[in-house]
Amino acid sequence: MKHALAIPLACLLAAAAAPKALAQIVMGSSLAEACYRAVEAGDQGRAATIARCEDAFDDQRLTQRDRAATHNNLGILLHRAGRSQQALGQFDRALAIDSGHGAFWHNRGVALMGAQDFPDAITHFTRALELGFDRPAHALYNRALSREQTGDLAGAYHDLRAALEADPGFALARDELTRFVVEPSG
Repeated sequence: MKHALAIPLACLLAAAAAPKALAQIVMGSSLAEACYRAVEAGDQGRAATIARCEDAFDDQRLTQRDRAATHNNLGILLHRAGRSQQALGQFDRALAIDSGHGAFWHNRGVALMGAQDFPDAITHFTRALELGFDRPAHALYNRALSREQTGDLAGAYHDLRAALEADPGFALARDELTRFVVEPSG
């Protein structure tokens, strides 16, 4: 079965929009693949879609890698449906299978933001970056928003600047930086 990371699906806005999450492609199981395609298409966690994703685990042909990807995709859908605690459980299952996958750490961090556990979210975004997450600007951006929520304004500012260094065209980071006023110390 073939794996590849999909393009990020949604962008996290400061307080209003859904956090960015990365779908994991699953090929070879029609229900697991349908779960991936639903995430990619922006499904907001409709009950029927979630049920199909849950049914995908009954397919004994799923490899461990595909099983982890399906847990990740189901977690994204649950998060979009506002079911952060259940989403966290799915990301935990994905990480139990493959703890070295940066997207799983990132997506769990997004769900932690949804649960307003910003300190733990920071830890997850940091781990995603340590693992070489292939969308560092997004992890830095989400970590910046989480740091701001904990009162670490300097850390938030530095992460937003780093996000722009990683992706100079990242409009969300550029827009967030306009809210900061840097004054010389001393």
